Amino acid sequence: MDPDGENNIKKEMINPNNDDSANIEDLELENRNNFLNSVLTGDAENLRKCFVDADDSNHEKTNELLNIHDDIGRNALFAAAILGHCEVIQELVTRGANVNEQTNRGYTSLHCAAAWGKLESLKTLVSLGANVQTINFRDEKARDVAKRYSMTDCMEFLDWAEGKMILELYISNIQETIIDLEKSQGKLSKQDRAAFTNACRAKSEWLLMAQNASREEFEEQKKQLEMSVEPIITKLTTESPLPSKSSKS
Repeated sequence: MDPDGENNIKKEMINPNNDDSANIEDLELENRNNFLNSVLTGDAENLRKCFVDADDSNHEKTNELLNIHDDIGRNALFAAAILGHCEVIQELVTRGANVNEQTNRGYTSLHCAAAWGKLESLKTLVSLGANVQTINFRDEKARDVAKRYSMTDCMEFLDWAEGKMILELYISNIQETIIDLEKSQGKLSKQDRAAFTNACRAKSEWLLMAQNASREEFEEQKKQLEMSVEPIITKLTTESPLPSKSSKS
């Protein structure tokens, strides 16, 4: 018989709580290391296993893993973006990582991917909602960082992404503006309503096809939409309501 084994059993029986606590700490450390290793190696399949825990119904352990930061505020999402591990990026954001989180100096994972020339990381981050207009402590957008490090393909993509975002936001804002004006100023005529709807639909359909559009082309589409809706907004804001019949002259 192994005397050490017997002694270990005795120790477990004498101090079960201490050993249980140590075992839990060992498991947590192992899971943490496994998580970080999966991120660094791009092993998305193993990464998913790190998040599987029946006892973690409130996602506390998941949040702990997602919130492991280095001294300057970078977490696993930043590492995945810098290394170009797109499937890991997808998994982390799906699990709750903030795609627009900033470091102590205002850098986002988008800035970091741009600095390292990781085009596919940029595409993945943007598709997941990364804001291309966020600035760091130097007042730089990710596009500016890409320019600083001569990452031309990243610059071109980020120009495209910002142009697309600006047009999308304009379409959304103009639709909300028309709705608000109709509530306060009165309804559009059938003809104006059709013109407005068709103009917005045409630009939305163009956006779906604009995979290779330039920044200038996005700006031109925005100008065209502005010209289409300006007369409609002018009508809503300048036409006076019918005079009241409550008093005699």
